[in-house]
Amino acid sequence: MVKIQCTQDEICNIFGMTAETLSTRLQERGEDCFSTLCKKNLETGKQILGGCVA
Repeated sequence: MVKIQCTQDEICNIFGMTAETLSTRLQERGEDCFSTLCKKNLETGKQILGGCVA
């Protein structure tokens, strides 16, 4: 979801969790925080979304 530029709020709404729970789950997977994960996946997201533009 991060790769297609979903926001933290959007991801939390989809999974029915709070931002705190999302943060905990990311840390369990070895991620620092949501913003760091977004930065790591920014270019991939641009490539994915760039292919969708007509």
